[in-house]
Parts: sequence; C-alpha cells; structure tokens
Amino acid sequence: MMKTEQNQTIKSDGEIIILAGRTAHDINNILGAIQMYCDLIKRKVNDTQTILECTSKIEFAANQAADISRHLLEKVENCRESEQ
Repeated sequence: MMKTEQNQTIKSDGEIIILAGRTAHDINNILGAIQMYCDLIKRKVNDTQTILECTSKIEFAANQAADISRHLLEKVENCRESEQ
C-alpha cells in the first residue's frame, strides 16, 4: 500500500471512530429518555393521560434512535461503495 493510500485509510478510520462515538452518545441519550418515561409509566399506572404522554415520548425517542441507526448504516454503505 502506498503512503497516500495509508494516510487516506487512517483518516477514514479516524472519521469512522468519531462517527461511532457520536452515534453511541446520541443513542445513549435516547435510551436514557426511554428509560425515564418507562419509569414514569410504572409510577403513574392509574393516570391514563400521563401514560399516553409518556408512550408518545417513548415512540418519538425510538424513532430518533431508528433515524440515527439508518443514518449510520447509510454511512457504512457509502464507505463500502467508495472502497470498491
């Protein structure tokens, strides 16, 4: 492998590591929100309005996590295509 190819590979690896770290951080924040609203539901079992609000927020957080995952998979696919 030539030196410029090695430098590009190192740069690409570094970008992937940064992306993975940011993605893990974002997903961790979303999971924290999901856990919090699940705890609220457990405490407010008799309060239908609170349960509906919490389940809506859980659904929103889950959709955010799915969007992040989809975005990450697109990045991985783009990396694979550029390597070919």
